[in-house]
Amino acid sequence: MGGVREHCVQVIKQLFAHPGVDLTHDYANCDLVHVQTAWKPPENNRIDVWTCHGGFVPPIAQVRFNLRACRTIISVAKWVADVYFPEENHKTIIIPNGIDLTNWEELPSSKLRPGFWLWGQHQLRDDWWHFYELAKYFPSIRFVSTLSHPDAQPLQNLKVIGIQPREAFRSIINDCNVYVSTGSEVCPTMVLEAWACNKPVLAWNAHGNKELVEERSNGVVTRLRGGYLYGDMTEMFAAAWQLLQGAGSVDYGGRQIVEEHFQWKDVAQRIVEVYESLL
Repeated sequence: MGGVREHCVQVIKQLFAHPGVDLTHDYANCDLVHVQTAWKPPENNRIDVWTCHGGFVPPIAQVRFNLRACRTIISVAKWVADVYFPEENHKTIIIPNGIDLTNWEELPSSKLRPGFWLWGQHQLRDDWWHFYELAKYFPSIRFVSTLSHPDAQPLQNLKVIGIQPREAFRSIINDCNVYVSTGSEVCPTMVLEAWACNKPVLAWNAHGNKELVEERSNGVVTRLRGGYLYGDMTEMFAAAWQLLQGAGSVDYGGRQIVEEHFQWKDVAQRIVEVYESLL
């Protein structure tokens, strides 16, 4: 899972780095089996903890087989548990994704002039067109995107930079004014990364965005937990206007949210507590 493997698993290893505790692939002789998003269970079909990073892949039928077979489920988002396996909610623990804040300190400048609005993903999603419409609606604002749809007409204020190396993209996020999140994320790490850089988020009012940004409110367009949610194009433009009135001069509180709730070390500690409860 990329960043999950790189950070969360490494942090868990550090938490267990003392005599008498080993991480192993020896399913037959271990005390606890933790499966990360895998559809194929171990050879002995034993699963103590199964982490679901989404409800889309692997095939949902195999996912449900794993869920029934395991003792405890960790889901990175409540909406995934509610939609895809509500019958297993009684043994589901919600532990979201996280980030390592040490990677988001004293970042060098990117090769881009600061002050743009950013959309950054490794694959195109339908709501990229929302970002494109924003660029058309606000011709005086600079927009930067990693990708572009082949049918889209070029815009003078929209720069397409291609998929970037991870280190370079950290600086790009740090140099933007607003991060525009995609709408189909499970638990959008990019929102957390933008918050780590004290950037406000403009996000579609659905799925992981709603769960991270909204915090028990049905409001749309309103500033909530370091971001703005929108339900349609009219609301998106209205939210963008609100951001324009405050961008660069308002503390959106995103960094504090990450510090208190979404650091990998804290996420990993909660996973360790699950292990301890099972052992």
